[in-house]
Amino acid sequence: MHNKVLNNHYVRCNIILLSISISEPDGAPQNVKGQNTSSTSILVTWDEVPADQQNGIITGYAITYKSQTENDDGNVQVNGSVRQTELTSLKEYVNYNITVFASTVKGDGPASDLIVVRTDQDSKYTFVSSFLFGCYGSLLQMYSI
Repeated sequence: MHNKVLNNHYVRCNIILLSISISEPDGAPQNVKGQNTSSTSILVTWDEVPADQQNGIITGYAITYKSQTENDDGNVQVNGSVRQTELTSLKEYVNYNITVFASTVKGDGPASDLIVVRTDQDSKYTFVSSFLFGCYGSLLQMYSI
């Protein structure tokens, strides 16, 4: 309680001090999922960190990926309002270990549960059928004279 004189009148003011503690998240993003979208791409989706474990405003997410067999790893940073991203320029038909971290202005929280997603395999059949069709077409041309 604080008293103040204003125009010869006493005014009572209530002062409330509010302290907010911000730190890195205590929890990880939930329900992380991945789906190959091509032989070199994986779409990763997730749900936010539970509200009671955020410890402030989530400012961003880091998505990390590491090939299980190739020398191919990296990370992607996205805005805190984003809940999906596509990993591109990956190796064909390779298993990737993927995790997602949430961040506040104070730092990164723990990693999500690891998921494993394999990029797709390019179809060799398309190439072979085009080649056979091309050869067959040439044979028809040779005999149609």
